Amino acid sequence: MGGSASCSAFCGYHSVFTYKGIQVKYAVFPYLNCSACFLSGLSVADMLTIVTSHEIRESVTDPADNGAYAWYDYAGYEADDKCAWHHLYRTANGGFWVQPEYSNGGTRTDRNLFTTTYPGPGCVVP
Repeated sequence: MGGSASCSAFCGYHSVFTYKGIQVKYAVFPYLNCSACFLSGLSVADMLTIVTSHEIRESVTDPADNGAYAWYDYAGYEADDKCAWHHLYRTANGGFWVQPEYSNGGTRTDRNLFTTTYPGPGCVVP
């Protein structure tokens, strides 16, 4: 992260490297018991699941190809940046807190004429 300190400049990040010709995506999370990465009333485990859900999804939508095929909006935000720190929800049966994912919404028909409708646009909570 260019010399930036975790828990003050960031709560997690994702990146990629190539090993023996294979692209390896990864996400990094500090132990989130710091004031910069803390939401009142939530545990460290909750904070880890919020940051983890954000970074892992972004590593999927950002193929580390210098932005050629990554999902960005016109302002330069990645998909999960649009939902960061708001619209958080708790998983079923009192589970952990996670962050929703942004969806453009719409309908898509594939080459087999199978049509799927996606919710959105907005931060989608399952």
